[in-house]
Amino acid sequence: MRMGRMQGVRWLAALLVSIGLLACDEQPMAPEGFLAIITSASGPAEVSPGERWTLSVTELSGTLGIDTIAVVQPNDTLILVVPPATYTIRVDGVPVTCQNRFGAARQAVIGQAGQTFTVRYNFECSSLLVMETATDGWDADDAYAWRLKDALGTEKVGFAAGNDTVRFDGIDPGAYSLELSNIDPSCVVTSDGGRAREFVLEPPRATIVTFRVRCSDERYTPSILHLGGTFRDGTSVFFLEASDPGSNPLLGGSGFPDIDRYQWNLTDCAGNSALRAGSGFTEVGFLGRNLASPGSRSAGADTVRVVMVLSVDMPDAEAQGLCTSVRIEDREGNTTDFVEAPIAGATGSPPVITTFNAFYTESLAASWLQFALNASDPDGDFAGAFVRFTFKDGTFGSPDGQPDLGSYGVQGFEGNTIQDLLMRTQTFEQAFTIDDLTAVTVYAVDRKGNFSIRVDNDPVR
Repeated sequence: MRMGRMQGVRWLAALLVSIGLLACDEQPMAPEGFLAIITSASGPAEVSPGERWTLSVTELSGTLGIDTIAVVQPNDTLILVVPPATYTIRVDGVPVTCQNRFGAARQAVIGQAGQTFTVRYNFECSSLLVMETATDGWDADDAYAWRLKDALGTEKVGFAAGNDTVRFDGIDPGAYSLELSNIDPSCVVTSDGGRAREFVLEPPRATIVTFRVRCSDERYTPSILHLGGTFRDGTSVFFLEASDPGSNPLLGGSGFPDIDRYQWNLTDCAGNSALRAGSGFTEVGFLGRNLASPGSRSAGADTVRVVMVLSVDMPDAEAQGLCTSVRIEDREGNTTDFVEAPIAGATGSPPVITTFNAFYTESLAASWLQFALNASDPDGDFAGAFVRFTFKDGTFGSPDGQPDLGSYGVQGFEGNTIQDLLMRTQTFEQAFTIDDLTAVTVYAVDRKGNFSIRVDNDPVR
C-alpha cells in the first residue's frame, strides 16, 4: 500500500563548470544532461517512512567540484541538471524500518548532452516489531492488554483484539520485553515463552511475537496429576499422569474422558523453549497425538499415563539446568497449562530390569512380535516401559550407512505389560518384516523419569 503522500517533482540547477578561460574570451559551458532521482515508500499505514530524507550527489572524479545535498520528502522526484560525468548518489535519513533491494548508494553515468539517467529508490517499510494474537477454543477471549518495556524501563501499553496484528512504530533497536495480560483464567498461552517474551530488535530483521491462546470449557478440562522427567545420554525421558472429567455431548462428544494429545518441550524452567536448530526439534517440541483413538490403550480412560522417550541432540550438562515441560489437550481442544519439572530435581534410583525378551510368533492366519519384560524399582515407583526398534539400513528409505530407527507408539506402556505388535494378517501387513528388525530396546521408567535400558539383539526368538 502506498504511503499517503503526494509525489512531487523538484528541479535543482547544478553549477556548470566552464571548459577554461583565455584572457577576456568567453568559453562555452559544457553541455547538460539530466539526473532524475525518484523516491518511493510503501508499507502499512501504521509504519512511518519519516518526514525528510537527504539526497547527496557527488561527481566521482572530483574534478568538476559537484557535491550537492538536497532534502526531500518520501515519494518525491528530484531532477538535477548536470554535465556528463559519473555520479555517486546516496540517500540518508530513512528509518531502519524501511529497506530497499540495492542499498543507499548508487552510481549514475551521463555519457552525453541531453541524456537522462534515472535512479529509483523504492523502499518497503515494515515494523521492527509486530505482535500477533491468535485465539481459539471455547468462549474465546476477544480482547487483551499488552505492555512493551525497553532496557531502560520505558513502557508502552495498549490493547489488542483476540485475533489481531499490532505494529510498533517509532521504537529503537535494542532489548525489550512484551507481556500479554487480561487473559481469562480459562485460557492458556500455548506458544513458546508463554505470556511474557524477551527479545532483541536487530534491524533490518523484523521481530514477530505471536501469542497463541487456547480457551477451554473448564467443566471438561483435563488436569495433570504428575510429571517427572530426566535427561541422560542425549535422551529425554518422562512419565506423565493426567485425568479427564469427560467430553461435552453438546459438542458431539461421547461423554467419556477423551485426553487425546500432549505437547512436550525442554524449557529454561520459565516457559521458554531450549530447543534450537540442530536439536532435532523446532521450538514447538514434540506433539503426541491420538491417545483417545480406538485401539489406543488409554481410549476412554479417566486417568492416562504416558511413558515417553525422545532423542535430543543436546549435551547432558546443558540439559541439567532445564525443565521437562508438558501440557495436554482433549479431543475438544480443552487444554491444561504447561507443567514444568526440573531435570536436575529428579531423585531416587532407576528401575532394575531382570529379564527382557522380544520374540516372533507366527501362525497361518497371523504373526506377532511379542514382548516379555520383568522390571521393578528399588523405590517402589516403577511406572512402565517404552520400546524402540533398530532396523536394517534402507528399510524405510534409501540406504545412508546408518541403521533406521523407530518407536512403538507415543505413550509407552504401563507396568511390565507391553502389547503385542501385529505384524501380518490376511488383510494387513506391517511396513517392515521381522527380517528387517535387528534389535529391540526397552526403557524401564519410574515416576520420576529415572530409567534403565536393556537391548535384545535377537528379536526373532
